Amino acid sequence: MTHESNREIQDWLDTLNLGVLFLDVEGKILSVNAYAGNWFASRKIDFQGQAFAQLFPEDQRKSLAKSLRRVLNGETVNAETQLPDEGKEGGVSVLLRLAPRRTQEGEEASILAVAIESPELAQARREIKNLIDRSKELEHLVVTCPVTGIYNRRYFDMRFQEELARAERYKHALGIGILDLDGFKPINDRFGHPLGDAVLKQTADTLRKAVRNCDVVARLGGDEFAILVPEVSPKKLLPMAIRIRQKIQMNRVPSDLGHVGVTASIGLACYTPEEGEVDPGEPLRRADEALLRAKDEGGNRIILHGHGSE
Repeated sequence: MTHESNREIQDWLDTLNLGVLFLDVEGKILSVNAYAGNWFASRKIDFQGQAFAQLFPEDQRKSLAKSLRRVLNGETVNAETQLPDEGKEGGVSVLLRLAPRRTQEGEEASILAVAIESPELAQARREIKNLIDRSKELEHLVVTCPVTGIYNRRYFDMRFQEELARAERYKHALGIGILDLDGFKPINDRFGHPLGDAVLKQTADTLRKAVRNCDVVARLGGDEFAILVPEVSPKKLLPMAIRIRQKIQMNRVPSDLGHVGVTASIGLACYTPEEGEVDPGEPLRRADEALLRAKDEGGNRIILHGHGSE
């Protein structure tokens, strides 16, 4: 190819509103068109003789180097990446097309890189991120009690079904506790709902601190709470419930008329591997039955279904 032909091609490339770069077999920049040169210069990026991949953020270089190796094997590769830009958070989104350059006999092989700045792509990424963040926020709201900040009945029911199925499959035990605050309605009636909400929050915090990370704590509604404890035997479930009951009994919420406290009745039940497959409602029915008995016997006590009181 003559020098005049090269000059004509370069002049034509300089008219394009996209970046065109020629790279050697090691991925170093040989030359660029005017658009790419102006772009790098305006951002004070020294590109002369630089390895192409080094122009990009560190976490993207390995992927780009892999793409360049594929091009040297004859492939054409499309990629999306970001170029750094001090004026834009996250840089500028760029669409890349990397292709092996066709050479005439005697010419050294090289790589053609075409870069298109894509503000629409950057905007789409931002909108997708915002959508994902918002969906996570909404998902959290759907399964969370707004008063106490712990899970609600919807989430508890879903996790109970999952954990019971897992317990049946892998032959693990599963503990369930249902807790009801004794005399909570008179507190609301005498002191008002704000103080009642403070009691509920304090109870929720007590439950949350008393269980493991793998356990589930939820407010079922009103002053009724539940705990779901995977892989626990009745022998270990009862001491946990005793600590919870004792802590709730010691809790106090300040008010204009003095400190207010409550007690709790707790019904416990355990699914054990020996039972095999059971109706999903059966373990919950047992815990409910144990709770009713605890209330009937005066409250501030724990009943473990099939094992009596604490």
